[in-house]
This record gives sequence, C-alpha cells and structure tokens, in this order.
Amino acid sequence: MLRVSKILLLLIILTMSLFAHDGNFLSAGFKVGYTFGASGGFTFGFESSLNWDNGKKYWPSVVLAIDRCSPNGLLKYHAGAEISTVYGAGVEWGPTIVSNNSEISLAHSLTPYVGFIIIPYYSITFVGKGENINEAGTYLKFPVPLSGQKLSQ
Repeated sequence: MLRVSKILLLLIILTMSLFAHDGNFLSAGFKVGYTFGASGGFTFGFESSLNWDNGKKYWPSVVLAIDRCSPNGLLKYHAGAEISTVYGAGVEWGPTIVSNNSEISLAHSLTPYVGFIIIPYYSITFVGKGENINEAGTYLKFPVPLSGQKLSQ
C-alpha cells in the first residue's frame, strides 16, 4: 500500500500542474490530526488543492489527499470539491476510499475549515452501516500562484 500511496502522490502533483493557468493557485501541504474512537489515533497526511481565483469573494477548488492513521494503519484516499471564501473559511466534500488491513470501503467525507497557511479542520467520513470516522487537526498548506507566460507567446 505504501507504493500505491507514493504513486498517487505523484499523480496528484502531475494532474494539478496540468491545470496551471493565470489566476489559479496550488495550495499543497501536510496535515496532522487525531482520529477519534476505538480504532483511532494520530493521523498524518498530504493534501493538495487547485484553487481558481474567479475575481469574486469565494474560490472553487478541487482537492486530492492521502491520509494515514497510526497505530491501526487506516489509509484514506480522497478527492473532493471545495468552496472557500477570501476570508479563509470553507467546506470540502467528496468521495473517499477507506482501507484498513482487512477491507476496503467507499465512503464520502465532509470537512469544514478556517484559516490561512495554518488551517484548523474537522472532518467526518461517512463509511456506511452507521459507521463514521471523526477527525480533527490542522493543515499546514502553502499557496503557490500558478502564473507566468503562456507557451504560445
């Protein structure tokens, strides 16, 4: 599974770089959190979002993330759509693949957050059968403007 995570991380970066245009920015970084419950523990991950500066007071984005919860080895692969305000508050939702040592489940996650660079969040992953994964923590993400000369100029 670790090899799959490294390949997905590379694909995340390459895919998002294909959409680099003036006015867009890539916000990538790490997260540290805690997953609550009997099989919980500290959670570490990588998240990258491609944000469109549409000239309004909100920014739509796409998000890709990989998380690992220790000590139980729970892995989450996530893609989502995000909407945030220029004031730093936002919400993100999308499908999540949850993998533990014995099974793989398709779920969906909802994550409200607030902040710039240091971004506290709370996430609920709805796995089904009444089972939810609750997590709280902080992202450390750095926005990078994706602007420059176009190749045709």
